[in-house]
Amino acid sequence: MKIIFLIFLSFPFLIYADDISEYEYYAKSGSYVAYIKSDDHCIYGGDIEENDIKKYCDMGSSGINLTRDHPSVYAVELHLSVRAVLSFIVAAPWNEQKCKADLYENSITCEPTGR
Repeated sequence: MKIIFLIFLSFPFLIYADDISEYEYYAKSGSYVAYIKSDDHCIYGGDIEENDIKKYCDMGSSGINLTRDHPSVYAVELHLSVRAVLSFIVAAPWNEQKCKADLYENSITCEPTGR
C-alpha cells in the first residue's frame, strides 16, 4: 500500500517535468531562472514563481539578434547571480559582446569585448 501511495504522489510531478536534453543551459537562483532551449537560441529568463518569463533575442544596442544571426552568433559562459543578473558572452566573429541581463528589471546591456 505504501508503494502505491508513493507512486501516486510522484505521478503529477512526472507529467510536468521537462526533459533536461531540451536545454542547452539552465540555471536557477531563488525564484529566478535562466535557460536556453536546444531548439531556440534566444535566452529565456525571469521569475518562475510569478510565471513571468521573458525571451531575450536582441542583445541590447549591439545590433546582434540570437535568432537572426545563428549559427554565427551564440551565447556562452552564462552565469546567473543571486541578484537575478545573468552575465554571458555573445560570441560573434565580427563583434563579440559581454552582456548582462537583469531579470528583475527586465533589461539587457552589452558592450564590445574588443575581440
